[in-house]
Amino acid sequence: MNNGKMQVEELIRQGLFDDVEKKILALKNIDRKDAAAWANVARRINRNDLALKILNPIVRNQDQRFAVATAVEKLEYADALRQFGATEEAWNLLTEINGDDHPQTLLHQAFCLFSQWRYTEAIPLLQKYISNSSLSDYAQCLGQVNLAAALIQQPQLNDALTLVDSLLEKTKTLNFTLLYANSLELSAQILIVQKEYDLALTVLDQAYPLIKSAGRSTLFVEKWQAIATSLKKNEIVSSLINVSEKARVMKHWETVRECDLYKALLKGDNHGLHSIYFGTPYPEYRKKINQMSKQQQEYPDAFLWSMSDEIPNIIFDSLSGKVSGSNALPLPVGQVLHRFFLLMTQDFYKPRMTLSLFCHLFPGEVINANTSVNRVHQVIKRARIWLNHSDIPLEIEENLGSYRLVLKNNFAIRVFAKPPPLEDKLIEWQLLISNLSVGSFNIHQVMNLLETSESSARRLLNWALDNKKLRRSGQGSKTMYTLILN
Repeated sequence: MNNGKMQVEELIRQGLFDDVEKKILALKNIDRKDAAAWANVARRINRNDLALKILNPIVRNQDQRFAVATAVEKLEYADALRQFGATEEAWNLLTEINGDDHPQTLLHQAFCLFSQWRYTEAIPLLQKYISNSSLSDYAQCLGQVNLAAALIQQPQLNDALTLVDSLLEKTKTLNFTLLYANSLELSAQILIVQKEYDLALTVLDQAYPLIKSAGRSTLFVEKWQAIATSLKKNEIVSSLINVSEKARVMKHWETVRECDLYKALLKGDNHGLHSIYFGTPYPEYRKKINQMSKQQQEYPDAFLWSMSDEIPNIIFDSLSGKVSGSNALPLPVGQVLHRFFLLMTQDFYKPRMTLSLFCHLFPGEVINANTSVNRVHQVIKRARIWLNHSDIPLEIEENLGSYRLVLKNNFAIRVFAKPPPLEDKLIEWQLLISNLSVGSFNIHQVMNLLETSESSARRLLNWALDNKKLRRSGQGSKTMYTLILN
């Protein structure tokens, strides 16, 4: 690696990513000592798949004759996983690394939390990261920029303002142009919350050319410019619509979500707010929706997700797996196909990447570079077969290894405010209690409600008893069960 390192770095600086990719693909064997470095190069040219391929045999090697993966190898592998949407496995791997010895671990843990809008949990990690004396000035400023972003989301505006003011001075002095532009953008976000729209627009006008000259996307600056202008005029301006469409083309779904939120708030569109709320799986973002609403919203337990205002002819109930208005066979509750559709209906915006699907559909299993993708493809193939045979107006759209549901007219999916964790018994349990209308019940009522066999009903009841969700009384045919309310 040392011989070609300078050449590779120069190619990256010139933006000649294709040439770098060819060099990686031409490598027949990579020495163990160079594996992490090549994986890092692969990640920097947006070839996270190559990074996984290089490091998977090392990090997931079960042969005890070989040395276990180093912290650096785990860190590179975890970040490639995160970029592929396998946030859960990435997080688990990062927790194995000592953050004091390898402070970058703390930053990457924060990035995992950012992707799920879990800013509250990210703040102490970032505070610990920036307190590490071994960091370079640039690394510390990078950590502070991310900490400021997390504080704004809370919102802890006083702490954020103090930090951003310090960053503006420090990044400008040290000539960290991109981080200075990022700090300007954060400053504008604070000003928007404070309703200082004109000043926010002035600050964003300063950030725009700096970000553009650095060769980075100006989408975020344009988003905040459009939001500030819309809030100032108290109407949806054309630039907000344009930014939303640009983000859709760029597949930056969180920006689309944000634009939809501000459009719904400006219009006073309660149905739109409900759609964003039910179509967002992140509790902290749902809390943000409530905080930004002028009136406290009352959200029902369920919501019909559709593409039109028409009353749908066909409704797919994501919890029960049943389809009304159709001859479709119901999905077996809790089995992998049912879990797939439950998962795919939890986010109306962001497509699910293949490895993200694997982590959720096969919890507890680590990703295998040779088999995991194929197992997900088999589930999706079965799901498409079910849709085709059932003549359900729903498609599973694939784009560059990411999947999303595309609903057709006269069709809706019933989604729930609190979908169950993707475990078979928990899904069955939520389906049962959501349909119970009595305080006490027997096994035959469970069989009728779930349309299941006596043995399956008994397994669920025994599971509920073991997990202290039920209380049993009586014996034999007179056995009754009562919910234990927490």
